[in-house]
Amino acid sequence: MSFNLISVEELESRAAENIIDVRDTADFNEVHIEGVRNIPLIGLPNFVEELDPNTIYSIICYSGNRSTQACEYLSARGFQCENVIGGMNAWLSK
Repeated sequence: MSFNLISVEELESRAAENIIDVRDTADFNEVHIEGVRNIPLIGLPNFVEELDPNTIYSIICYSGNRSTQACEYLSARGFQCENVIGGMNAWLSK
């Protein structure tokens, strides 16, 4: 299991359709990055078959804890992913 860490500045260069926000739906609806897909961490196993193993996914949550769990889960299943350091906290503070 391995995944990269990226900053919110690096996230700006990523395609929105390859960014997954793993916060719950209520938090996502309150504030999110335009065009980003919301897959709450608890439901991630239900969506794995929809993900492309050839795509690098950038995973974000509120602070970095849930996104770390999501990256561990996805990388253990052969997906390429990167965890956004500081999550939405960092995004909103930039």
